[in-house]
Amino acid sequence: MNEMENITDLLKNNATNYTSVMSLEDLDCPVYTNNSEGWIDYANFWVSGVTSTCIAIPGFIGNLVFSFVLTRKEMRNSFNLLLVALAFFDSCYLIGAQLESIRVSFGMVSNAHVMLFPYFLYPGKDLASTLSIFMIVAISLERYIAVHNPLDYNQSNNDPNAKKKRLAKYLFPVVIVSILFNIPKFFEAKYITTTEQDSDGFNITSAHVDVTELRIHPIYSSYSMWSQSLVLGFFPAAFLVYFNMKIYLEVRDRERRKRPKGHIENSQHQSGSGSLSSAPNNAASNNSNRCCKAEDRLAILFSAIVTGFLVTNFPRILLNFHEIWVFDNMTACTNAGKPGFSVWCQILNSFSLMLMVVNSSMNIIFYGLFNTQFRRVAKNIFFKDKHSSTMNGNCEIRIGGRHHRQNGNDDGVELVDVSKKDCKNGVSKV
Repeated sequence: MNEMENITDLLKNNATNYTSVMSLEDLDCPVYTNNSEGWIDYANFWVSGVTSTCIAIPGFIGNLVFSFVLTRKEMRNSFNLLLVALAFFDSCYLIGAQLESIRVSFGMVSNAHVMLFPYFLYPGKDLASTLSIFMIVAISLERYIAVHNPLDYNQSNNDPNAKKKRLAKYLFPVVIVSILFNIPKFFEAKYITTTEQDSDGFNITSAHVDVTELRIHPIYSSYSMWSQSLVLGFFPAAFLVYFNMKIYLEVRDRERRKRPKGHIENSQHQSGSGSLSSAPNNAASNNSNRCCKAEDRLAILFSAIVTGFLVTNFPRILLNFHEIWVFDNMTACTNAGKPGFSVWCQILNSFSLMLMVVNSSMNIIFYGLFNTQFRRVAKNIFFKDKHSSTMNGNCEIRIGGRHHRQNGNDDGVELVDVSKKDCKNGVSKV
């Protein structure tokens, strides 16, 4: 046995603990050709190794930039802070996935890697993956509530204490449930050392990882497969589809309920649009509309993130259910000294690992494409725009001796519309 082996390989080597009633004639084992192992190694090296590394490194840097921008004062709201938590969990997964690529795909393993793998690296990578999956489900629920009650949500965002409570309400349950779910992972593998004599009679001590009796127990193995398929696969996907469908229907119904434009203009004309006394009423109406539009825009943005999550996680979910389907046959084939998994399954697994890395690296891409405020704030941070206050759309507005502030944020509230031409030196009179 090498210094370290994949947990799946270790399970195959210990499969003799299982009993099987299948005879050799009943087995339907995969058939490998002379080129099969070559194709598997090729996919393992170039797809889950080289390609994943080329994606993980810029993805990790992108998550840092993404989090830095979203924690700026003008970007700080409950939704963005939850996305920062998601980016942190994704970054942890990227680190674990990269270390696993170094071990499996490139075959570069140190003694420290061997010692840390069973007690930290292996369970830590699964914990980060679970946190990321549960977090995106929690944010979907948060987006549905924000779209369903946009005014209440926006008012709570203006209260720092309410913002902290909202953040804790979604973050703490995700962390606690994820830790409880992954506690058994810390007892699936163990670090052992063996001593052997070489040809010259000297003792040579080698360290490697082996599976525990818990991991190869039939009941726990069945639990592990079903929990991976349902708790981390089917149920999150179903919740994401449900919440995003509800969000889509809510946005569509709100568009249909909008009053005709002519009715709004007549109402403003009758109340005297030029009167300063009507400005607060018009501002309140504008606030309501802009709150709804802002939450709708963020909902569309997050729907793009969810779509990317479902697409990139589909191979993983498919392989989990396929493992359940062929588990008995795989175990019997392994006991008979034959391959347990088909060639296409192992090649698809390499693509699945690569797509998981893509999923953890793409949040900044979606936010950069769909959120103009994010691009504007990032530009002001990294390129030091001289007119950052004007470009940000922040403009002090004087109405009847009272001061108001125009906020150009995509998720903010504007009291009065002021064009950029009228906003000079940050002050405009109305």
